Amino acid sequence: MVINEASCCCYIVSEADTHFTIQWKDHNGMHHSGMRCLIDGFSAGSTICPPNGVGQRVGEFVSEERVRPYVFGSLMTSEDDMSSRKYLTTAPEEKVGSIEVRVIPVHVRDGRVPFKPSPFAVLGPWAVPVSERSKKAGAHCVKLGRAVKSKCEQRGISPINPQAAPYVTFMFSYSSQALLQARGIISPGTTLSALSGKLASGLALRTASGVVGGDERSVMRAATCLVKIEED
Repeated sequence: MVINEASCCCYIVSEADTHFTIQWKDHNGMHHSGMRCLIDGFSAGSTICPPNGVGQRVGEFVSEERVRPYVFGSLMTSEDDMSSRKYLTTAPEEKVGSIEVRVIPVHVRDGRVPFKPSPFAVLGPWAVPVSERSKKAGAHCVKLGRAVKSKCEQRGISPINPQAAPYVTFMFSYSSQALLQARGIISPGTTLSALSGKLASGLALRTASGVVGGDERSVMRAATCLVKIEED
């Protein structure tokens, strides 16, 4: 679903204890892009995508040689309202259940920069219960799985135009099949296999149209982004 020419949104059927990756492809070919990810309202850092390149995020690096993969999990709730207030000091409650990717044209600086974990890796909502009054009972959130070996090489980037908004923003709203059916987003009785991967993979395309020769329109795909759910 295209919200406007710079934003796209779609729904994802999430399942507890299921791994997923965030993947993208650049169709612009003019400059490097910083793929800034926000998960459940927390900044999860940026990954550099070269012109016409592809890339992905499989999880959060907790050191230069260890990464913890993304996993959908059940959101913890508590009868203690203080838990919710603690949570609200770090991220908006309504952002739980969201994955956002902002595409920003960037300059890439030479050389490596010292490793620094993202705020999500340190403060993610998977570590903080929310109040039962928050109406989040039965909701999912993103957790981090067991660390595995992987190399991380962080490089410095800076926006080409610091004052400009992201070139495009992809927004994925994930929830369990039961909650999506209760909200009328998918029909009752619909199975995951019947979705043909449209919701499960969460594909969103940013399109821009321009008039060419009167009423004829050409469509350019500037970037493609998807959330790929790993199959058992």
